[in-house]
Amino acid sequence: MLALPKNFARQVPYMPLTDLIAPNAIVPALKVNNKKQVLQELAARAAVLTGLNERAIFDLLMQREKARHHRHRQWYCHSSR
Repeated sequence: MLALPKNFARQVPYMPLTDLIAPNAIVPALKVNNKKQVLQELAARAAVLTGLNERAIFDLLMQREKARHHRHRQWYCHSSR
């Protein structure tokens, strides 16, 4: 694990969150029942903001999620030996 210097917070310049994330990209009270619905809502919001195809964004998010799940499962299987 990376160890940060004790005075790291003072060394990093202040950057408002709005410099990284557009205020209209934040969904403060998303009401969903499962992870798939979260990804569908995020894809819909991203499509509006970027002009990209909603289905393509959703498919990419699902691929990423499946890869993350696969890596986690591999790690768990190897670490339990």
